[in-house]
Amino acid sequence: MKKILLTTTVLAFSAGFAAAEVSISGSAFMGLNYQENRGGGAADEVQTDADVNINFSMSGETDGGLTFGAGTNHIVNDNGALANDDTSVYISGAFGKISMGAVGEAGELGGIGDFGNAGIDFDDTVEDLYADNHNVNYSASFGDLSFSASADVGNATDSFGIGATYNFGMVSAGIGYTSTAADMDELTLKVVGTFDAIKVTAIYADFELNDNQAYAVAVDYTMGDMTLSAGFADADFTPGGAVLADGSFGVGVKYNLGGGATVQGALGSVNDVMRAEIGVAMSF
Repeated sequence: MKKILLTTTVLAFSAGFAAAEVSISGSAFMGLNYQENRGGGAADEVQTDADVNINFSMSGETDGGLTFGAGTNHIVNDNGALANDDTSVYISGAFGKISMGAVGEAGELGGIGDFGNAGIDFDDTVEDLYADNHNVNYSASFGDLSFSASADVGNATDSFGIGATYNFGMVSAGIGYTSTAADMDELTLKVVGTFDAIKVTAIYADFELNDNQAYAVAVDYTMGDMTLSAGFADADFTPGGAVLADGSFGVGVKYNLGGGATVQGALGSVNDVMRAEIGVAMSF
């Protein structure tokens, strides 16, 4: 959906070398967010929210047909601070794709997703105890079956994960497993169904912390330029000690204005704390 702002083709120094491509795209958001008792017992508060994401992507191809590339995302928030969000490098071919850097964790299966721009975090109830970020990922597809394996190499977490998803057509189903040195093993099951204008996502996670479970369900309904969303998540334990084990729910709405601009908002209760967002998301 994003439009490329700038594309630079790097010409080969001699015949026979494939060209490489460097592109820049971006996104931005401006709006308001609200949180009840923000900061632990503080008064209810409304804040402005404005940030810019600048994405650089590079790709090329060897004479033998291998594809290689890299991507990096930089965030500039409303106080002018610049932060690197994700950077990764990859190479791919008939053998699959190997990525290093800020890569996806194979056992997560993509999580459940959130509503709003920064998000009201209703999904954290089920996602909070996923393993530490991984820095190497291998993925491959065999027809309707997709497989991935990832790990955190060279760090104290000693974490790894595997995941597989099979596409049955309107429904896809996946299973993932993640393990860390702290014996925080996790089994994840995920099902996504798309039925015309309705998309249903369900995820279940079993954390090996006294055999505790968490789950979440989200529904998206699209009619023309508008998408309505609703979701619920719950857990029978306190994930990470940071998110209370109360049920969380949220609703969201997006309206496509065209040209890369979308009005979007979200409202929900996350472990008994009311949160809301409204604003305009922009894609360039």
